[in-house]
Amino acid sequence: AVASIVGRRDLLAALFMLTMILAHSRASRRGGFELLVPILAYVCAMLSKEVGAVGIGLVLLHDYLLVQRQPTGRRVDRRTLILYGSYAVLLLAFLAVRYVVVGGVGVGAVSPFDNPAAQTSTGMRWLTAFAVIGKGVTLQVAPFRLSPDYSYDAIPLVEGFADLRFIASLIALAATSAFAVQKRRSRPLYLLALGWYGLCLLPASNILFPVGTIFGERLLYIPSVAVCVVAAVAVGAVSRRGPAWTLPALAAVVLVSLAARSIRYASVWSDDLSLFSEAARTAPRSTKVQLNLGAALLRDGRVEAALSAAQRAVTIAPDNYKALVLVGESNRELGRRVESERALRQALSIKPEYADALYGLGKLQRDQSRLDEAGELWRRVLELDPGHAGALSDLGTLHFVRGDLRRAREYSERAVEANPSQANAWYNLGLLYELQGDAERARRAFEEFVRVAGPPYEAQVEEIRRRLE
Repeated sequence: AVASIVGRRDLLAALFMLTMILAHSRASRRGGFELLVPILAYVCAMLSKEVGAVGIGLVLLHDYLLVQRQPTGRRVDRRTLILYGSYAVLLLAFLAVRYVVVGGVGVGAVSPFDNPAAQTSTGMRWLTAFAVIGKGVTLQVAPFRLSPDYSYDAIPLVEGFADLRFIASLIALAATSAFAVQKRRSRPLYLLALGWYGLCLLPASNILFPVGTIFGERLLYIPSVAVCVVAAVAVGAVSRRGPAWTLPALAAVVLVSLAARSIRYASVWSDDLSLFSEAARTAPRSTKVQLNLGAALLRDGRVEAALSAAQRAVTIAPDNYKALVLVGESNRELGRRVESERALRQALSIKPEYADALYGLGKLQRDQSRLDEAGELWRRVLELDPGHAGALSDLGTLHFVRGDLRRAREYSERAVEANPSQANAWYNLGLLYELQGDAERARRAFEEFVRVAGPPYEAQVEEIRRRLE
């Protein structure tokens, strides 16, 4: 959740949920304007991420286990009732607004590549969800095989009760629940932690309804508060019973190990190639991992390796039309026109009018000097996807070589606006600005080209560097 920007939502939701609980206790005692703090925190938690909605459940659990069951604990008073009522009204309002905006409480249609459990029976989805919960708990304790993606088929579906993953998860859950209930009076924090973990994981667990992914490490960020609570209780127990040196030594080992693991894992996020090379090692059965690895390898100029990764993605999921397009593009780069066209047309047979497949066919036409046919295909691409940077860039080049500088500039500027890393468009813009006498804009465009161009543009980069000097 720290390494990926999409995890920002989890960080914000956790911040506001913790604020809500701490402020709730204070507001219940003091009242007045302080009643507004947990209410506003609850709103911010829900608006950060939908899981924030469970904040009301966490507050109820906290009050029941840690406040009202203590001999000196307060009973439910007017201030507490005001807070509970406000939370309930806000939750209903949030759910109503979400229903109006997205048409339901769930996430709608889910791709089987992102979440294969979404396309199965309810029973199989629940069995798989329990196995996935077990995997998540394992990673909380021993985070040694991490991956940015667990889509199809990184986590095979659980097809029956005899699956060892389901059995192990069920036994662990039953044992943990029994232990927490047994200790509910002497160590109520254990039961609080169990409830926290379950409530915070439930919205994304695929138990209530299918969600957008079968599993993601970022989904464990808010539930990990429960792990910290259990660790705190354990530290307290060790500090009271063991020798004085035990706790510092244990803490040092744990902290150094986890810090080293965090630094190691964060370092692989330095670029796409590093990230998906690591992901292919830890989650080799993910078709999206192999696809993203192939795309990164192709950008790096390692075409044969890119083709191998793309073919592995297709082997895992034969209907992965995006991987088929990458197979086509890699074969085109290797001069295998027939294999390239076959893969692109297979992608179109799975998803007709897929913009990237049509774009690839256009490049095949261009390679055979059929510029009119290529231009027609690229214009069809823009009808399907007006922001397709590749089609915009190539249409810019096409109009450039035909002498239509106005339209060449228009398409090239739209291309870099759609994708600032579109090297070919920056190169064209540099030439176009130079032809029009705008030396300053030409220089900036050429500098951007040098910055974003990869291995396929080595010769042009050297040429432009000499000209810039």
